[in-house]
Amino acid sequence: MNETITDILLLHLNGIALTASQEQQLQQWLEASGNNRNALHLLEDPAFLQQSIRQWDSYDASRQAGWERLSGQIFSKKPVTLLRRLRWVAAAAILLLAVAGTWLLLTHEKSSPTQQPSAGNDIAPGTSGAILTLSDGRKIVLDSMGNGQVALENGAAIQLQNNQLTYNPSAITNSPLPTFNSLTTPAGHQFTLVLPDGSRVWLNAGSSITYPAVFTGKERKVIVAGEVYMEVAQHRASPFIVDIDGKTTVQVLGTDFNINSYADDGYIRTTLINGSIKVLSATAPAAVILTPGQQAAVRAAVKEPIAVASAIDVNRVLAWKNGYFSFDNLNLRQVALQIERWYDVQVIFEGNTGNLSLTGEMDRGVSLSGIQRFLKQYGFTTTLNNRVLTITKN
Repeated sequence: MNETITDILLLHLNGIALTASQEQQLQQWLEASGNNRNALHLLEDPAFLQQSIRQWDSYDASRQAGWERLSGQIFSKKPVTLLRRLRWVAAAAILLLAVAGTWLLLTHEKSSPTQQPSAGNDIAPGTSGAILTLSDGRKIVLDSMGNGQVALENGAAIQLQNNQLTYNPSAITNSPLPTFNSLTTPAGHQFTLVLPDGSRVWLNAGSSITYPAVFTGKERKVIVAGEVYMEVAQHRASPFIVDIDGKTTVQVLGTDFNINSYADDGYIRTTLINGSIKVLSATAPAAVILTPGQQAAVRAAVKEPIAVASAIDVNRVLAWKNGYFSFDNLNLRQVALQIERWYDVQVIFEGNTGNLSLTGEMDRGVSLSGIQRFLKQYGFTTTLNNRVLTITKN
């Protein structure tokens, strides 16, 4: 009999040992989507299960009274058997809704397009948007523009299509000097760019890339800051070079990699997904060549060898690009940096709260109140006032 992922997930939630084949299917399902991992995390949380069943719209007053009696047993003397039964109900419901594309049971963590957070009480999540700076200094806010041509630089038509910027160098002019553009994502924004050579770039919030409107010469060179993910088009006669804020250089022929170089982190981390890259630093005695799954870490202000880590969880590294937060093995100060960039807020702590650690994943589509509820599960109290989020430990 063919088993669905629903069957396997229900077995897992009820503590039934999986076969090797079932375990492999479960892992593939988890790795396929941040939503899948988030769903399993929530299904293992009794508080979420309780709230989900309460929200189920078929509950009338008599059923609610029955739930109150049942919940008293589930979360007190004999939780195991009844909690497992509850997980069967919630798991099946969530998976059915996930197939339908609605994720109704997760609406308490997401901001509905028709129910935006009210001013002063909540903050909407980040969105697609960026500022394009042309060679003459003109700035174009792409958030408010419709699809179509936005500018012409050195013969390259710059097109905006569905929140993606592309360059079409169909009429290259003989300009004596390179024509450089910059794309910047403010806090609370991210954006996608297709460079003139066909390379694709994803910019996280608070990031930038500077590049020529048309690539000429023996190399393709760009300058980045913040966090970017790049899929470089392969042109062996023209190596691709990434200057990371003037501190580290990545040389590549054709590959996929992520660069995290936020100044508030103190490190420049380059993670290779596919292909091969060479990482160099002015403060390091030697370059390193990465293979897929490795990460090079450079402390720009310190003269020391480049640190290379293997077997990196690339799903965690690319969580931002794939639409979710990954807070695994992070302290609250590191989590706060992600919150500040995505929601354009300031996070402050009372006492030593920032040094405490937590773990988990969450969809980046949630409003700030969803993050606050997430933190509450770990015993943190949060208050929001004029875009300042204060976090304390209960």
